[in-house]
Amino acid sequence: MSTQPSPQDVVPTNGPATYKFTLARLRRTQLSNWPPHDDMILPDAEATLRQFWHFLSERQVWAPYPIRAYSLASASYRDNKLLVRYFLFPVEKPAVQNQAVAQLVCKFVIEGESVTANLLIDALRESELTEENIADIRSALRAAPSKSTSRACNHYERGMSAFESRRFDEAIKALDECLCANPERLLEMEAYYNLSAMIWEKFQFNNRRGADISDDEFRWVQGCNVCLRRALKIYETLPREQQLQSDLIQLHQAIKESLSPTISYGAIVYRYGQREFRSVHGLPPLRCLSEIQMLVD
Repeated sequence: MSTQPSPQDVVPTNGPATYKFTLARLRRTQLSNWPPHDDMILPDAEATLRQFWHFLSERQVWAPYPIRAYSLASASYRDNKLLVRYFLFPVEKPAVQNQAVAQLVCKFVIEGESVTANLLIDALRESELTEENIADIRSALRAAPSKSTSRACNHYERGMSAFESRRFDEAIKALDECLCANPERLLEMEAYYNLSAMIWEKFQFNNRRGADISDDEFRWVQGCNVCLRRALKIYETLPREQQLQSDLIQLHQAIKESLSPTISYGAIVYRYGQREFRSVHGLPPLRCLSEIQMLVD
């Protein structure tokens, strides 16, 4: 596990890069007194932001303090720029905006089909921390994550890094290990979704006719189907208020869209000029599919 930021990571403009996280694995919260003005979070800007959520939520971010939760602070436009800020908190259930110890500042420059993203962390200096901030940080440091949660996160981070570098076998193995390490529910849902995406990309199923793939490859298609159905099942078990969070709505939609092609892709083959259903059963050799039992629709 890396202890130093990579060139692609988002780092603080002031203060050391000590604690790393991704938004995907933090608790999203909504402050009761925020925003103070409706024009601080514009509905159309928030809708555009959802298009970039997968990219944004998986970026490795560093802060001078431990971060346990985030909340959307602002989303607006300036000319062709989408400007977004997130409050970052050292506690999972903050009550007020002043408990934030940093902000993730995002600028998306949109020029036709081209989008350029600039991200940075604006953190409070130690001299700017209130007594409540210091107490929250100390509480976060005492409440270390369990070994199983840390292990699952480490596998996930390694897998997503390998996926970005197109090392598909390594990525698939790491996410399989993540899912077998008892991850928390949101990470589990993300891992099943991304595991399916890795498999689909590895075999280039979008660029091949389903009838031309081998029987062994078809088992991997079936594996994608099970992964995505499990991800949907996890979403259905979440509290209603959590399901309605904008990032989870977007993830839920992406899972459903990815599931659709796995239902029929490769199921039909042609033998001696005759069209027939492929008579292949079973799943790919993934521990998460054989060792973890989960009933799905």
